Amino acid sequence: KFWILLIVIISLFTIGYFNHFHKNWPNPNETVRLYLAIAISERGKFNIDDEINKFGVIWDRAVYKNRIYSDKAPGISFAAVPPLYISKLIHKYIIKKNPSLKTSYLIAVFSTSVLFTLISLLFLLKLFAIYNISFQTTILALLSLVLGTYLNTYSILFFGHQFSASLLFISFVLIEMYLKKERKVIYIISAAFLSSYAFISEYPTIFVSGIFFLYLIKNESQNAFLFFFFKQKTAYEI
Repeated sequence: KFWILLIVIISLFTIGYFNHFHKNWPNPNETVRLYLAIAISERGKFNIDDEINKFGVIWDRAVYKNRIYSDKAPGISFAAVPPLYISKLIHKYIIKKNPSLKTSYLIAVFSTSVLFTLISLLFLLKLFAIYNISFQTTILALLSLVLGTYLNTYSILFFGHQFSASLLFISFVLIEMYLKKERKVIYIISAAFLSSYAFISEYPTIFVSGIFFLYLIKNESQNAFLFFFFKQKTAYEI
């Protein structure tokens, strides 16, 4: 538990250290996703006309019947709606002012990309335990992932990249838990949901989800064959 806590602290530090608001913040790719999340949480609408008028013009957008919409996969925007709605209520009834765009951005990022990145690290620990990987190798792998990859960059951005990657990884670990540990249907249901949500966050992830599906079917077919073989062998011997 100590080492898990230490890794989480290191992860939070490195993620926070690289958090930035550059001169051209926010960039259009993130902004249009954020506008959609704000539109849903504050107005219950999918068009972002009001947000553009309020916060500024962006050109990463789609226009349909004189209404402006996000042109990005909506999954991460949908995921940010509940925390942004809670923020809206807190600002309205306690703080007594509207949240700034930067505040909404931070809430959106930390409740999606950052949060699920940290959860995926915990699932990585679970995966190593399933594979009986040594403690030293586990620590080295986690620190290498946290400190030596693009995880830090994309886990602090309101893109679908790291968010959907985390969902897919958690989905894979759940499949492995089902196949190699406890055959609980909830693992497969959860894995299917996370893979599906990854798809609406980044459409190309469907190819990875397809590989997971084939991997699951292959292993399930082998298990079914072995069960049938031993059942027939036992019946013959009796």
